[in-house]
Amino acid sequence: MRTAFTDLVGVPRPIAGFNRSPGVVAAVTNAGGLGVLAASAYTPEELDAQLTWIEDQVGGKPYGVDLLVPEKFLDVVFSHRISLVASALGTPPPSLVSRGHAAGVVVAALVGQARHAQRQIEAGVDLLIAQGTEAGGHTGTIATMVLTPEIVDIAGGRPVLAAGGIASGRQMAAALALGAAGVWCGSVWLASAEDVAIQAIKDKFLRAASSDTLRSPTRTGKPARQLRSAWHDEWDRPDAPEPLPMPLQPMLVDAAWQRIDQAAAHGHEGALRLESFYIGQVVGSFRQIRPAAEITRQMVADCEQRIAELAGLLPVT
Repeated sequence: MRTAFTDLVGVPRPIAGFNRSPGVVAAVTNAGGLGVLAASAYTPEELDAQLTWIEDQVGGKPYGVDLLVPEKFLDVVFSHRISLVASALGTPPPSLVSRGHAAGVVVAALVGQARHAQRQIEAGVDLLIAQGTEAGGHTGTIATMVLTPEIVDIAGGRPVLAAGGIASGRQMAAALALGAAGVWCGSVWLASAEDVAIQAIKDKFLRAASSDTLRSPTRTGKPARQLRSAWHDEWDRPDAPEPLPMPLQPMLVDAAWQRIDQAAAHGHEGALRLESFYIGQVVGSFRQIRPAAEITRQMVADCEQRIAELAGLLPVT
């Protein structure tokens, strides 16, 4: 499949796989997509080591990095052979855009509203990622079906990727029908063998319905979609305090989450009730844990099949 996105980043399949696990990133890239590493979980030194490992696995194929705090990591990411750098939250600093363009690296940005996209265009980004409210993590309130064509219409010829609620070939085909040049997927890789999430949370994902997520500021200080658990029930109590704004809320709760993860990994009943992670509404479609490369290839194959089926609906002339 060839689109403006595949031409821009040099991959054969119009799918970007965003994940914190280097194994997922390498697998998606080696399966023909663009693996994108979430840098927020790492120190600069750790990120350098992870990018080196990815490059050893992909043999020169394109991959990217997603930055939550760009200034902290610019020197590290531009010392590697990245093909794309994404600004995950807000308008990228001018130094990110200028260094990216000077190095021939595609600069991308996630947007949840048209006004966000306009600011990103003015900042000089090359690729817009229209992230609907269905997505996991920090997200707005506009659905992908509405947001994607709106962003395509104002993108000024820049490729747009659809994100949020995309974990199958049918959903990928729908994104292309909306005018997107490809898809940016995050949640689907949480059901991959390579993802580093502990088995306890993966088991909760497999049992969850699409209605079992919520947008909550109780982990980061900004609304982020995640799997609902006893953690959120406690914060929803009438006597619970209001979450602090970012970055204060993570400073308050991160140590607690480390203890929850550790205890849940050892089967502690209370920790298992509290355990959660950022994930989109497509969690309700998870049925099994599969290799990331298999997920990538299956999504693309099913997308191509659905497009062919849709073409068959047209009258023969």
